[in-house]
Amino acid sequence: MPLRRLEADHRVTTWRGVEFWMADEAGSLVFCRISHEALRDQANRARFEGTHDKVFEAYQELLEQVASDAFDADASDEAGCVLITKEALDRSRPQRLDRGFWNPRSQVRVVAQKEK
Repeated sequence: MPLRRLEADHRVTTWRGVEFWMADEAGSLVFCRISHEALRDQANRARFEGTHDKVFEAYQELLEQVASDAFDADASDEAGCVLITKEALDRSRPQRLDRGFWNPRSQVRVVAQKEK
């Protein structure tokens, strides 16, 4: 059951990472968190400079998709929080390359081509 973005931005940066809410298909709220380590790693890969909030904003679509995938895989902690770690982003990388990814610097959708 995929998650969707809420209309209002309910994001906060804490010592644990960037925390935000999404909703499932029934409209129930789902609490999500991306670790600071995962945000730094994403920024380093993309050579993106900025605060963790700016990294989140630039890659929000990607991060929300990883959160939705984790939710579908039942990957939440004992409190029901969907955690997005560096490892979760690493695991999703091959799938993202098949689907293409959003490059916020160029504002274009980049589609990776498979080698033959």
